[in-house]
Amino acid sequence: MVFVDWPAFLIISLTATAYMLVSTLVQKHLTDQQKLREARERLKALQKEVRTLPPEEALKRQGEMMRLNTLFMREQMRVMPWTLLPALIIFMILAAAYSSQPVPQGEPVRLTLTLSQPVNVSLTGVNVTILNQSQEGETLQVTLMLTAKEGRLILTPPGNGGSELSLTAGSPRVRKEGVLVKRVKLPARMIIDDLPLPWPKRLTWLGVYILTALLASMLWRRVLGVV
Repeated sequence: MVFVDWPAFLIISLTATAYMLVSTLVQKHLTDQQKLREARERLKALQKEVRTLPPEEALKRQGEMMRLNTLFMREQMRVMPWTLLPALIIFMILAAAYSSQPVPQGEPVRLTLTLSQPVNVSLTGVNVTILNQSQEGETLQVTLMLTAKEGRLILTPPGNGGSELSLTAGSPRVRKEGVLVKRVKLPARMIIDDLPLPWPKRLTWLGVYILTALLASMLWRRVLGVV
């Protein structure tokens, strides 16, 4: 049965749709739409001509086609400064909110830590099982299976110092303190899962955003008459 995280799906989809509306409006007002329409029609005509012309004539037409494509690129570059920064901000916010599976209350969660050296593990409020660990250069990677409750996973190397991970049930992130832990990786959060398709079977926030943005772009371009 198909699983959909509806609150996350709606927020991501509405964000993508709203961004594409604003982006399309900016493109409409900053570019010469009449010139682009004429260039598009001329480009279509040239593409048909090239199929029937001898090679020498086809090369001449291809030069004109390149100039028309350059015109499209130049017009797009005028829009990019106004749309790129908002897109990056949106991506950063959505990635922070939806890239990792929230730590469930009292259920096992797989957590991969990249450490700078071997550690001793002591616990407060969590149960842990070490599944595997591997050494690559000076970096140690440990995969743990945690039964998460609100509590702390304390990592201490031989000697002094150490790091502490603060786990909070329902949170998509694990706070870390100290330099011992270089990176914390939680399981990816699936917004849509068990799709009855050969591919994709599941979608993260990024997949939902891209698909919605593509559909919204086609819709707004048709509605607003933007090339």
